[in-house]
Amino acid sequence: MDVSATPANQTGQEQTEASTPECPICYLAYNNVFNTPLLLPCSHTFCFECLARLCAFLKPNQTFQCPLCRESIPLPQKGVPSFPANMEVIQQFPPWMRELEEVWMDGFHLCWLKKLPGDSNEPGVQMLVTVDLYKAISQDNRPQNFISTQPRRSVYREVGRLLLENYPTVLCAAALLFVLVILPAALILGLPHRV
Repeated sequence: MDVSATPANQTGQEQTEASTPECPICYLAYNNVFNTPLLLPCSHTFCFECLARLCAFLKPNQTFQCPLCRESIPLPQKGVPSFPANMEVIQQFPPWMRELEEVWMDGFHLCWLKKLPGDSNEPGVQMLVTVDLYKAISQDNRPQNFISTQPRRSVYREVGRLLLENYPTVLCAAALLFVLVILPAALILGLPHRV
């Protein structure tokens, strides 16, 4: 008998991983972010990411079949994030994972703002973590990385940065707009000319 595989000899992390239920579609252990266990009306549970992939092309109130029992399930008006979390499964998580993180869908992406630690004088920096639900296979037929991270930036700062980086193009486009649209419109409307 192999005693190394008995639960008494497992570390705390191994026991946690062994006791955490997993999604019956992807076989990944549930967690409190992208693999949050969501409960369908038929009482079956699947992770957020698998349900989002399954319903990626559905419109609200369209139906899909439960992967286990084939019951017809209507997609809620606000999409997959509206399915309730399965609290029975979440109660089996380790204590530090029982608080669910806010995850939302943006097109074909699952999004989560991960809070990074900051010093005591500044609030922590946030990192936008996304999962691409519809990522193309690369040319060598291997799936590409589905998860990407990027620091959260202000939209205005990003637009300003793009304008500064491309100022010659922006300047030419503005001059072209003036010559082709504004100047002819002024001439057609017969605005008074100064001599």
